[in-house]
Amino acid sequence: MTTGPLRPNWRAAAAVLLTLGALALSLPPLRPLIEQSMVWHMLVQMPLLVLSFGLLAMGLLMFLNQ
Repeated sequence: MTTGPLRPNWRAAAAVLLTLGALALSLPPLRPLIEQSMVWHMLVQMPLLVLSFGLLAMGLLMFLNQ
């Protein structure tokens, strides 16, 4: 098992994947899916962004407290 600040972290990996997924919905090929209905935006994209940035914030706090 590796130690130190660069060890694999499931929170960081999940945060990156969630962020990429949420941002991918804003790219031109998938943008019409989000723009066609406010439900897609509010129930899919926004929770992904909130969860991913929450995980990133937790990871940053854990890193700073080491």
